[in-house]
Amino acid sequence: MAGAERREAILGVARRLFARQGYHGTSTGEIARAAGCSEAVLYRHFPSKQALFAAVLVRSAGQMRRHLEEALAEGGDDPLGGLGQAFATLAADPDVPEHLRLRSLAVTMVDEPEIRETLEELHRGFRRLLTEAARTSQRNGHVRADVRPDHVGQLFSCIGFKAAFNLALGGAAELARLTPVAATLLDLLRPPPTATAREGS
Repeated sequence: MAGAERREAILGVARRLFARQGYHGTSTGEIARAAGCSEAVLYRHFPSKQALFAAVLVRSAGQMRRHLEEALAEGGDDPLGGLGQAFATLAADPDVPEHLRLRSLAVTMVDEPEIRETLEELHRGFRRLLTEAARTSQRNGHVRADVRPDHVGQLFSCIGFKAAFNLALGGAAELARLTPVAATLLDLLRPPPTATAREGS
């Protein structure tokens, strides 16, 4: 197996095992065996178990971000409007529970510098993406002028963290409950109807 393919295989196995068994419940030897290689090969790709876990987080976040970017793009001049569909799509994705478990696990490891730095970078990236989406929707008249785009970004980020909490308590079925929550938040952010629109209704 080529080096890049081997690295991807290790990341895929590590994601599954870390999500199911936790960080401390999963050994690098177990990951290597499941990926069909030796620990020595694993450590050639990742210098430490923490580095492997950080790489898993980055890969997982990248997959989630692609879903989000696709939904925002479908919103056209109202990218924030695509978030309702994004939550519905993510709730139906069988890989999402693993992504959310990894995020919850990483939060318990913020005292580890490498994990903290990775989480902070990923969090900043998602907040920038959501804030810019809110700013674009606001500029095009789809979001109230009296709200701050960065606050909107934080609110939708909070729903994402609530998804991890729901999953931990109630399983994957609980994720679907957040789709109408996102829709309600979006409704609250919409500008009030104009006088002309009210008169015509």
